[in-house]
Amino acid sequence: MIEAVFLDLDDTLEDWNPAREAIRKKISGYVNKKFGVGKERFLKTFHDVEYSFIGKSLKPLDYGRKKWFAEAFRRLGIKAGKEDIERLEKLYWETGLAKIRANPGAAEFLKGLKKCRKIIVTDSDGDADNRLKNRKIMLLGIRKYFDMVVTSNDTGRNKPDKKLWKKAIVKFGLDPKKCVMIGDKPEMLSLIHISEPTRPY
Repeated sequence: MIEAVFLDLDDTLEDWNPAREAIRKKISGYVNKKFGVGKERFLKTFHDVEYSFIGKSLKPLDYGRKKWFAEAFRRLGIKAGKEDIERLEKLYWETGLAKIRANPGAAEFLKGLKKCRKIIVTDSDGDADNRLKNRKIMLLGIRKYFDMVVTSNDTGRNKPDKKLWKKAIVKFGLDPKKCVMIGDKPEMLSLIHISEPTRPY
């Protein structure tokens, strides 16, 4: 019998694609108008920066959009001021949160999981207080289905560090062999040592 289901949030429970496209349009337009950088050039650079951190850095604050924008400008050789970076971060989240949607069938799926714990395991969005992640969960209308939400801010490490799963396993006294994980990046789980007794799978 399954004791707990661990679920990723970004691109698993939520459909971030509409938000992603709206964000791309908004931020590339701003950079093009303000700095004269081609939209596609900026977007490619920003994408490269994003994936130089995601899945590679275990530091929660490395997922902050301000950091990504600053690094993108550095790579492009552009001297952007603090106000421009803060404006872009604001545009990013205002645009994205206005478009966030739950994946079709997510609520129905969660309702059907009646005899096990349901736990969100997710990286932070680079803020120290989980404000953005909590806002996403609220907008998706799914918090009521979960027994616990664990973010990388809670453990000080991003996925795939096993501390995120261990926190819930210890809290609820779960048997890792009776837990499953659902997410959009199975390669992340492959980095967790299967010899560890606290490994969820």
